[in-house]
Amino acid sequence: MTTPAELYKAGKYQEGIASILALPEPRDPAYTNLMGVCYMRLANVDAALPIFDSLLLANPDFTEAAANRKGALMLQCSLLSDEANKQVR
Repeated sequence: MTTPAELYKAGKYQEGIASILALPEPRDPAYTNLMGVCYMRLANVDAALPIFDSLLLANPDFTEAAANRKGALMLQCSLLSDEANKQVR
């Protein structure tokens, strides 16, 4: 069986998300964090941010989730900028 981390490393982000969602509850926070990163790789910031927010509410010291949340916000700004540039042209 392929692990969620292996699917992520192979660039199979949608499959990684499905694999994580299939894990029994409660999930290891590291897997939930990885699911947020998979959503980021798919440019789905709207799905990624609430994942990182919930992880940080449960554990404010989860530095990896905090860094990934920052990355998601930066990606969101980039995507919004790209969309604004398309509208100007």
